[in-house]
Amino acid sequence: MEWVASNAGSTVVKIDRWVPSGKACHVCGTVNTALALKQRSWTCDCCHAILDRDTKEEDEYLITHYHTDGAKKCANMLGKTEAAVFARAVILGLTKPMVRWTHEQEEYLIEHYQTNAVQKCADILGKTKNAVQGKAGTLGLTRIKVDWTREQDEYLTEHYLTDGVKKCAEALGRTYNSIQNRVRKLGLTKQRRRIIIDWLPEHEEYLVEHFQTDGAQKCADALGRTIGSVQRRASLLGLTKSRKKGDSWLPEHDEYLAEHYLTDGAQKCAEALGRTSTAVSTRARILGLSKHIEKKTSWTPKQKEYLVEHYQTDGVKKCANALKKTENAVRYMTQKLGLTKKQARSNVWTLNEKEYLTQHYQFDGISECANILGRSTNAVKTMASKLGLTSTPK
Repeated sequence: MEWVASNAGSTVVKIDRWVPSGKACHVCGTVNTALALKQRSWTCDCCHAILDRDTKEEDEYLITHYHTDGAKKCANMLGKTEAAVFARAVILGLTKPMVRWTHEQEEYLIEHYQTNAVQKCADILGKTKNAVQGKAGTLGLTRIKVDWTREQDEYLTEHYLTDGVKKCAEALGRTYNSIQNRVRKLGLTKQRRRIIIDWLPEHEEYLVEHFQTDGAQKCADALGRTIGSVQRRASLLGLTKSRKKGDSWLPEHDEYLAEHYLTDGAQKCAEALGRTSTAVSTRARILGLSKHIEKKTSWTPKQKEYLVEHYQTDGVKKCANALKKTENAVRYMTQKLGLTKKQARSNVWTLNEKEYLTQHYQFDGISECANILGRSTNAVKTMASKLGLTSTPK
């Protein structure tokens, strides 16, 4: 953490983990030692201020991060809308320092606004893009439109189809939108699409040879194409119908299914037989295996009691492993027991969980963060995406 903070130009302040910050009054500093954890709001005995633990933590976070991170990042961390964060910042008096421009900042803007991109000026000055544009309008500044030279057009014509928009923008010192607009004027967009759609003879030969055995996903990965593109090309080559004809179940497949379906489930049998889980489930019903599995997987009263007790804290995956059930079976039973809505309310991320994820996600990865936070990997992925976090590959 200290290493990351030093690179970001921040300072880490260490405090004792048992400091009762949630019990302290932020007005006079008096600590309410008798305050229970379940009591979220109280009145200070010393100064009679009305305090709320959750609001207090959010206010402290806003006071620390609002000026540096802005309303959008604070809103993602606190699970609020930008408008709510901005309104709270106004109440706390945090907006006035944000809109003050120093004389040095104005001089920098006058000097660099016409040549540098707006976002670059905003990053250097620690302002938002809208704030920079508003101040530029107040100062009467306008951006100089830089014409495209012949050399730049030649570079774009030569490298756009291979390098893409981003690399061309960096090489020419242009914005992303500027490159896209110029590409359309030069007529390079359609040409790029034609190159992407064209199928080479060796690609078609590979598809004819491997589509029926490997499927669309593996062929798409091998050829560097999308699944939809592979499926459409297979249909044009007449591979779709022939795949269905060769999809008959052999006697040894039925024997494997009869032996392993009740213990391994549809997903594992599908992976072993090279089929989809839907195809395996359908074949199991034809062979009369579904009724047997329903009898075997009936829920006992003890299993239901375990689910009621642990579902809200452990989640689907842990309960499925403990009860030796599939995740779909656990989800179905939670709906019958009316646990789904309660579980959804307990999935709210706390501020401490979000801060932990922000500090450790990049280096520890999804699985370790999920284990420490007691969350599923999908929940961690979703929250990391909302917070704009990316993990470093190990």
